[in-house]
Amino acid sequence: MKKFLPALWALMVLTALGSCREGDSDQSILAVVESNVAAMNGKDLEAYMSTLHPEAPHYQATREHLARLFEHREFRVELLEARVVEKSKDLAGVRYVQIVRETDRGRPARDVKRVGYLVMKKSRGAWKILDSRVIEEAPLEP
Repeated sequence: MKKFLPALWALMVLTALGSCREGDSDQSILAVVESNVAAMNGKDLEAYMSTLHPEAPHYQATREHLARLFEHREFRVELLEARVVEKSKDLAGVRYVQIVRETDRGRPARDVKRVGYLVMKKSRGAWKILDSRVIEEAPLEP
């Protein structure tokens, strides 16, 4: 019996490790959301676009819009919360809460709190943002 328990333990560990394929954890999904926010704050267009799924609606329009935004606006995005709320093999949904602070000098502040939903989809085994939707947006008091 004593020889059987270590073998059983090893089998259980190997089975658990085999079922946790890379890229399937909630953390790997949330890491993409965090990278997206970091790219936005760093005004890194290529890093931002690398977080989007190539089949994302308006992919090219997003690239063009962000290029103009990065050139002409100053802002900071603060991710307050991101949580995976549903997940299948190749699709996931993330609910997020963020604060967008406009930091343009000489302009009135238009800071907002935004609650939204991201649709994530795998592309070549890696999670990417396929689509996003703002659920609620409210201005912050100065």
